[in-house]
Amino acid sequence: MRPAVLEFERLTEDLTRLLHRGDAEERILAADLASVAPGDLHDCLTLFRQSVEPFAVKMAQYATQLVLLYGAFERLIEGLVAGTVQTLNELVPSMDDLPERLKDNHRRKSLEALRDEVWLTRMKDPMLSVRLIENLHSCESKAGNYRLNALAYARHAGNFRRKTIDEAFREVGIDDFLKLVVGTKDFVAYLAASGHSSGNLGADLGAIDDLADRRNEIAHGSPAALLTRDEIREYLQFFNAFARAAYAILRQHLGSFLVKHHAVPFRGTSQLHYNSVICLDLGILPEGTLLQVGDPLAVDVGLPSGYQLGRMLTIRTSNGDVQKIRSHAGAQVCLETSCQMKRIRSLYLVDRECPASWLADSLPST
Repeated sequence: MRPAVLEFERLTEDLTRLLHRGDAEERILAADLASVAPGDLHDCLTLFRQSVEPFAVKMAQYATQLVLLYGAFERLIEGLVAGTVQTLNELVPSMDDLPERLKDNHRRKSLEALRDEVWLTRMKDPMLSVRLIENLHSCESKAGNYRLNALAYARHAGNFRRKTIDEAFREVGIDDFLKLVVGTKDFVAYLAASGHSSGNLGADLGAIDDLADRRNEIAHGSPAALLTRDEIREYLQFFNAFARAAYAILRQHLGSFLVKHHAVPFRGTSQLHYNSVICLDLGILPEGTLLQVGDPLAVDVGLPSGYQLGRMLTIRTSNGDVQKIRSHAGAQVCLETSCQMKRIRSLYLVDRECPASWLADSLPST
């Protein structure tokens, strides 16, 4: 028992020093620089430097940084899972047309969420239980305006690791999610730029499990080894690349539902130029179909995960650029799109009034 007491006293002494450092920081930040005498500044800096043992500062900073990073990553995965379910709810008019596993899991997920008092309390929404029951009833009764319990799919008991992330997306209908993420253009570009072809920050995504382990070590007060600030910056680059790649995969996956329920196909030959310009005959569309700059598009480029989504940036006719045009026999146009393609199988015009038309908007470039 004695060693435990001594260790506790040492830790509280370090915390006391950190509090002294906070006092010194407040004095520095609150000081009127125009009226600070050299002697006062010297005394303040002396206190600031002497108030804390350096390793305790590093420990505190490291713990804060790692916990914040893990918390942000956890919220990212929760948001992506719940957002996928919510978007499917918006895109698919009938519950019968949803992915089988998502349908099969809905009752179980909803009931487990209702029984999880800790999770319900943490959500800080006094009406959440009521909405979970109402939404479950709308799905069980096959209502036309069914509402899925999207948050229930994001609920989890343990840390997010590679296995649990794959399982979470498998339950909403996406197999081998992490494998798909690694194969995206965004993540391949990250690997090439960072030089991390292997290791925790490489294609095996070991940093995900490593971050969970480090977060747990901090929670139990026994971190084995600290990452340097430069190493944490590399982790930030990894997780930023992961986030963008994951978002790209989900856009492609949801694109198949967008096409099925909210799009009109261009049933004819299309030619691709410069990886983003599509030239075609508008006569292949129903007579009078309106096309205008900004309209969402979906392109089947042969990807296993779905469709590439984008928008019309320019409509060029033989008489120059126009903002909009109606289809008619013999009309030839070239559409500059926001897509980047090496090939094109089929092209679809997405309903601009689609409730999830945001799917055609990519993330801003970094």
